[in-house]
Formats: sequence, structure tokens, C-alpha cells
Amino acid sequence: DLMIRFANCCHPIPGDPIMGYITRGRGVTVHQVTCPTVVNEKELGRLIDVEWEGGAQQTYPIAIRVDAYDRQGLLNEITNVVAENKVNIIAAKVQVNADHTATIQATLQVASVDQLARVLSRIEQLKDVHAVQRELS
Repeated sequence: DLMIRFANCCHPIPGDPIMGYITRGRGVTVHQVTCPTVVNEKELGRLIDVEWEGGAQQTYPIAIRVDAYDRQGLLNEITNVVAENKVNIIAAKVQVNADHTATIQATLQVASVDQLARVLSRIEQLKDVHAVQRELS
């Protein structure tokens, strides 16, 4: 019966290794174990082991970044990959640079780290895509 919330600094999703941080008056905040907040915590007694609850299907907003050569149809191909994997795009920003590269930042609504990995892998396989990564705040 503890209040639990997910950290905005690292946005953990099911499948990520996680750690709980006991806050003062706000319950437990769940972080990725590699999050600088957890790694640099000096009060080790406030860190607790936590695990993902099985069965509950929930989605989480995850920010990604795609770097690619800009060309006609690129954004369409990326959105098709996302849709084919039953993932929703809840925000997107596209920037085309003077060197004909494009930077696409998007927030995807995903259910697990496995689903996110599938989407990122498929986007990375698209023609002219140079890099795809999960963005952390």
C-alpha cells in the first residue's frame, strides 16, 4: 500500500532493471538501476529492491531520437514501422538541417522494453537512418 511513481529522469518501463528510492512523504520512486540519481545516492538506506508487477498491462511514454539523411518518404516509413508494432506516437518534432540530415524526436507509448527494442531495431534498419536511441531526460 505504498504510493509508487515512476521517475521522470530515466523513465523506466517493464523489462528495465529497476531500483526503488524511498522519498520523504511521496512514497517510492522507481528508477532504472543505471540512473545517475540511484548511482550517486549517498543515503543507501533509502534504496530498496523492487520488481515489475506481472500481468498488469500499462503503457509508458518513452522519448526517442532518430538521426537520418533527409529524403522524401522518410517520416512516412518511420511512422509505418511504429504503427506495425502497435505503438502510438503521442508527440513528434522533425528538424531538417542544412546538411540534408534530419533529426526526429518522438515520444512513443510503449508497454515494455522489448516492444521498444523491436521498434528501434526496425527503424534502424530503414534506408538512410544513421542512429536511433532512447532519450533520457
